Amino acid sequence: VEGLVGLVGGEDAESARHAGRTLANLSRGVGNQKRLLAHPAALPALIDMLVSADPEVQRYGGGVFANLACDAANPAAISDHPHCLQRLTRLLRSQDAETARYAALALANLACDPAKQAQIGAEEQVFVDLAALLSSGEDAAARHAARALANLAWNPVNRSKIATLPVVQEAIAGVLDSGEGEARRYAVGAVANLLYRNIELQAWILNRPASFRVLGKLLASDDAETRRYAARAVANVSRNAAGREALNSSEEILRNVGQLVVQADAEARRHAQRALAALAPPSSEAARDGAQMGGGGGGGGWRAEAGLLQVLDGG
Repeated sequence: VEGLVGLVGGEDAESARHAGRTLANLSRGVGNQKRLLAHPAALPALIDMLVSADPEVQRYGGGVFANLACDAANPAAISDHPHCLQRLTRLLRSQDAETARYAALALANLACDPAKQAQIGAEEQVFVDLAALLSSGEDAAARHAARALANLAWNPVNRSKIATLPVVQEAIAGVLDSGEGEARRYAVGAVANLLYRNIELQAWILNRPASFRVLGKLLASDDAETRRYAARAVANVSRNAAGREALNSSEEILRNVGQLVVQADAEARRHAQRALAALAPPSSEAARDGAQMGGGGGGGGWRAEAGLLQVLDGG
């Protein structure tokens, strides 16, 4: 490790690239990650890779942190280091698509930790940059950006910031309306979190009738996770009087919610029941409690591990 760290920060450009690539490959293994983080000189050198004048070294630096952030034991160690989050968020604007994608993946994983969500979202620009990746048309970038936004939206301060950023709302709605695969799944997840106890964002989705109808259709999605997140979104919007009116006026949404109530998926069923309880004649405010999404101990999100997206159990 010491030799590689010395080379990656050295003056010889070719040696720095080879060392950076080796560090990125080594960081794929959990055991290697522990050895890297245990070396006192390693983390500062890895963080310096994020601002290297060599785009290739920058790219490898982004890859290292995308890998390190996969392990739930690492985020505190890496994100508490001075400059780490700031430099990662700047890489979202990299002209190199792969570098920006790695940065989005790293931030999405780091945002699984509720304690880091406000820190990552400290500057509004991060939401704007993630929205640009979400709308980029590049599948992996859109997927990671959607997951990052969904995880960040768990935090109420971040939700309030996104409520003031139409460009971010439009990007999320665009993927909700016409996206595909995992990017769309996590866009639905982002909507579900954004609607949690935020009147402005509930009004936003209600003022987009086409998007609201799509949300209703996704209650019957073939993808189980998408159904769950759509059910959460509907449960959250049902707290709003205008939301209840919109839900009651849509036969398709009511039908799809009713079908979820009799399905075997306990989480989707719970949120569907919550929505129906809110739509019934008022009896208890408890029936109108909101529903957030995420994983791990009641406040996390989704973490990518070993190159694959893995969804943690919902809290």
